[in-house]
Amino acid sequence: MDGARSIASVLHGRLQRLQLPALRCSVTWAQRTPANAPALAHELAAGLDDRRRELGERALANPEPWLTRHLGAPPGPEASSVLREDYARRAGTAAAYREARGITDPQQAVSFGPHSEPELEALRKDTFRALEITDEHAEIRAMSRGELEAQVLESDRAQATAPQDTSSQLRMTSQAEADAWQQSADAEAEHDQVRAENARSLATALAAETNRLEAANARYEEWSARTANTREIAGKARAELQRRGQQPPAGKVPGPRRLADWWRGFQADADAVDRVIEREHQVAISDDQPWPPERKPEAGHDEPDAAAPGREPQLEQPRPGIPGARTEPEPEASKPGTPRPEAAEPEVPAEARKSSHCQLGNMCHPGLLYGLSCKEARP
Repeated sequence: MDGARSIASVLHGRLQRLQLPALRCSVTWAQRTPANAPALAHELAAGLDDRRRELGERALANPEPWLTRHLGAPPGPEASSVLREDYARRAGTAAAYREARGITDPQQAVSFGPHSEPELEALRKDTFRALEITDEHAEIRAMSRGELEAQVLESDRAQATAPQDTSSQLRMTSQAEADAWQQSADAEAEHDQVRAENARSLATALAAETNRLEAANARYEEWSARTANTREIAGKARAELQRRGQQPPAGKVPGPRRLADWWRGFQADADAVDRVIEREHQVAISDDQPWPPERKPEAGHDEPDAAAPGREPQLEQPRPGIPGARTEPEPEASKPGTPRPEAAEPEVPAEARKSSHCQLGNMCHPGLLYGLSCKEARP
């Protein structure tokens, strides 16, 4: 090129001699279809091209905000036919992509992420060229502050309707159920019928909880798939606002409960129940009592037919200050001179007693480690 007067002219002449195909926005589906393709493929390609031209004419007559932001107002009837045809072709290319992608937002022209389907990704790139968008981030940068905040608020509204994410709880509950069934099988092998029955009861309760969590998790996954595009756009809009030095709108939408908080609460309840069971275990060992303890009726709550002969049944008295509530008759041991019956179980602090109640929302009960069911672990 030492003797060339114009390097650009030389490069242009060489490219012209190569006779490369013109892969611009004007490439139609009929041009993309190979000549040896079946007749059905050519018919489908012609149908897609007809649909693109129809959408272009419609956009030329009634342009939407996403189109005027990139290409401006459409040429009027007095403008050149070449300009109107070029505008309709560009608008038809973008409108065909938006229709295939399912974009209905009048402010959004293209998707902000690549597609796994090659046909859809080719349409997306054609839309970039037709609307003269440099990259996928240019669409976000072209939005005004109000449009960006609108995207963020739309995501906040979607988050407000989000069901609870129970995937982690479902995974742990399923594992706890499997462990309970395994403990039941181990107890059967050791001929420990009491522990086996307790493990089966707990496994049945955990199975019901697993079914409930599976239904809740299906609802969350359906919501997540439906709002994925909205949340993705909102994340990029929030990042763009921060890049401009503007604070995103503060949405007062309560988020779902964090798994770490739930796990800390569960661990606290489990530790409290462990302390209660260990205390009962030590008392049973010191008193040479069987472990796990046998079921016995609580003292002072005998049935009326088991009362002493000649003793009249005592009517329940209403509790003061609580309408409709009745108090239980005091046992005979509360009278002077009557020996007080021994407690069947040791005294347990109120905090531990409250924490030892079995809830279906929790996982495997620590009482299984000692051969107890949820009901037996309760003081």
